[in-house]
Amino acid sequence: MALSFVQYVADGIADTFNIPFAYLSQSHIEVKVDGVLEPSVTFPTSATVKTSSVPTNGAIVEVRRKTPNDARIVDFQDGSLLGESDLDTSALQNFFVMQETYDDLVNKLGLGATGKWDANNKIIQNLLDGVDANDAVTVGQVLALVTSGQSINFPPLTGDALKFFQVRADETGYQHTFLGALASLNTVSNSDIDADAIDGTKITDDAIDSEHYIDLSIDEQHLADDAVTTNKILDASVTSAKLDTSVSLIKTGFRQTVLEGPVDNEGKADFITTGTGLQPLLMGSGVPIRMTFADGYGDNGATDYVAKINYDSSFGALPTNNLSYLYGELNIGSGFVSQGETLVPPQYGWAFDSRKHALLHFDGSDGSTVFNDKFGNTWEAFGDAQLSTSDNKFGSSCLSLDGSGDYIRCTNMEITGERWTLETFIKFNDTAITTIFSAETASTLLFNYDTSKLRIWMGDGSGWNIASALFGTTVLNTGQWYHLALEYDGTTYRVYVDGVEDITVTSATRIANMRGLYVGASSSGGSPINAKFDELRVSVDTARYAGAFTPPVASFSPDVHWFNLTTFKMHYGGPNAWQIKQRLFLGEAETDATTVTATRSYAYRGEYHGQQDVLSSGLKTVKNHNIGTVLVDATLYYECLIPEDGFVPGDRIYSPMKSYSTTAYGDLLVIDNQRTLTHTMASYSYMGIALDKNIGSIAALIFSNWRAGYILRRNF
Repeated sequence: MALSFVQYVADGIADTFNIPFAYLSQSHIEVKVDGVLEPSVTFPTSATVKTSSVPTNGAIVEVRRKTPNDARIVDFQDGSLLGESDLDTSALQNFFVMQETYDDLVNKLGLGATGKWDANNKIIQNLLDGVDANDAVTVGQVLALVTSGQSINFPPLTGDALKFFQVRADETGYQHTFLGALASLNTVSNSDIDADAIDGTKITDDAIDSEHYIDLSIDEQHLADDAVTTNKILDASVTSAKLDTSVSLIKTGFRQTVLEGPVDNEGKADFITTGTGLQPLLMGSGVPIRMTFADGYGDNGATDYVAKINYDSSFGALPTNNLSYLYGELNIGSGFVSQGETLVPPQYGWAFDSRKHALLHFDGSDGSTVFNDKFGNTWEAFGDAQLSTSDNKFGSSCLSLDGSGDYIRCTNMEITGERWTLETFIKFNDTAITTIFSAETASTLLFNYDTSKLRIWMGDGSGWNIASALFGTTVLNTGQWYHLALEYDGTTYRVYVDGVEDITVTSATRIANMRGLYVGASSSGGSPINAKFDELRVSVDTARYAGAFTPPVASFSPDVHWFNLTTFKMHYGGPNAWQIKQRLFLGEAETDATTVTATRSYAYRGEYHGQQDVLSSGLKTVKNHNIGTVLVDATLYYECLIPEDGFVPGDRIYSPMKSYSTTAYGDLLVIDNQRTLTHTMASYSYMGIALDKNIGSIAALIFSNWRAGYILRRNF
């Protein structure tokens, strides 16, 4: 493995590449695309570099460190006070230059162990035509000779010389005639080789790779069971293109998951740590992390890729005061796994759930009443609601409402839960008391513009018990575009005007499911607004800002991940333009203003085992299951600690315990979200009713004699 450079095969999408080695200055990093120096690169983080444009698919992107070797970075002076940083910098300059020199030498033409020149399996270019008998020849010289029609006489060929002339005639389209050692290129065929003539003892480790056989030329009949082993095959010599469809790339019972890696003292996945600052760390240097990336199905079954990370690697800097979802992305060409992060949790399902997302650019022809939603939701127009090309914030047009019964609605939206964001750009045309947003469900949301200020009502469906007619303080003028955002992060509701908090409500009470969103009027069509809207976005399960922010300066882009359980492929973007990505979600990280405060690694192979050792009446327990999805099969059991009613320590009861008469025994297990579960015990003097293990009579179980256990398994 090189110490000072890395090469990637571009996928035509990514423009940001990892820097897997240390460096002293960004000016020491050089990026070339297909050998051409990138004139302008940027550094999103200290561990990544971004090209000026997206390299074309298949291009070779080289990231190389070039530490100055013609001048010292640190110049010592008599009487100077030397700090650790100065000494480290001086030492690292020498160390890095030595690594770069080593890489340069290792990757040049050199003598191999057999005393022959070794090109490290690379093409030699800029070679002059050979002159003398012992000179190397170029492809051009060989082709010129072949096309001349002359015969070529060779002495008997052996070793490397024989291997050199085992080329296929159809690669150039010319008719080759070799006299002497080979009568034709097809002199030796399968029928000429006994089934046991060639085995592992007859093949040196590097003698046969993918370039030395044609598809289907070597089959089981010509190989003994142990003839070719993994140490006889180069890493890249057998690829999917060289395998018949009956051969799977891997054989594993688990797909789209982390298989193994570091664990904590309870044996649970623990491969993501808080790292430094806002950059969590993926830890693979101690115990390698192995993961599987699902890529759908082929003619003969599942197609998957297994990747290994045996080094530590930092994620990029995360947004502050928020919850981020961390993923790994596999580059199939190079096998390299890069890291990424997003504020939007992935969906898993057989169909994409558009009720959780909406994105309208309000682009279209002037006067149109068609409002395209990038997530496929249907929006109805009422009154004279229409698109206008006369005054828009972004794109070609915006939504125009004239205050005379105009509004739009979507009855498909379901906005609720512990995290969500509702945002738009708006320009007010007058200061009348009017409605910006409202919900279908009563006593849920009413967001007004009231004499130049914002005013909000929120409730859980039983009344306005979260906020009632609460005013903001910012004065919003007519004739000016503003970015408005309303979000909830599980503890706090915030209203922003151009990224500045205008209304703040701290409450653990969640609004009722809106079950429909109205833009520009109340759910009855009342208080219609005279205003223009541009860029409307709804994000359920995501608090996008969680504090002051800089307003967006461009139109929004769909940024949702959906793992399609029908095709078993990860999609990114939105239903109008899905992109297939080799991405696997690895865990989550929470941040404050300056650091990562907590991380969660998703469970290995999608399975979680947990226990609650102390049980009591009315006990509520919240556990981190870390499966990464709510699509789980859950099992609740009780394990005996102290003998009772025929049960002995170690016995487990898996069947649900029933209530007896009208007494509320038993408990409840709820999967809250993709990372937590809640277990609630009934408020009664006994844990529950069961049958005596030996005689079958009714037995009331005592809390202190048992503990609870949970088994969760991802159900796909």
